[in-house]
Amino acid sequence: MKSERGKPAELRWKWMDDYCWRKGCLRSQNQCNDKWDNLMRDFKKVIEYERRVAEGEGGGEMSYWKIEKNEKKDKNLPSNMLPHIYEALVEVVEKKGLMAGTGSNANATNVVGLSSIPHVMQNPMPPPTVLLPLSPLTQMPAQLRFPLQDPKEDNCETLISSSR
Repeated sequence: MKSERGKPAELRWKWMDDYCWRKGCLRSQNQCNDKWDNLMRDFKKVIEYERRVAEGEGGGEMSYWKIEKNEKKDKNLPSNMLPHIYEALVEVVEKKGLMAGTGSNANATNVVGLSSIPHVMQNPMPPPTVLLPLSPLTQMPAQLRFPLQDPKEDNCETLISSSR
């Protein structure tokens, strides 16, 4: 199975594995793939439940975000879906155009009643600050970096001739 970028899924998960290891998250590509599958399974349950509630099919049921953990379990819903994870998944799914087949609205945040939950990208992260190490030259005391010139050697010719 190829992605729209032309890379097989196996290579994309390998890239993900490498990226995670570089960032200190020691997960294999299989673990990453499994995590994604679990997240999507839970997301689909929540979005379908929220769609039913929004359309009145839930018989006056409350939003997923307002019910208690034990009630979520009773309804066979994930008990630990976090709002910011849900929002991020909504963005990914909308970007890929996968929402069309679920019967949900294009603007899933309105459908599921999450207007009170801040959108993931409302507060974009500032650009990264790159801190470069100081060079040995700038760490030296000023008098060692820029030796004082002898006042008698005022012109360049004297300096050039003395260096020979």
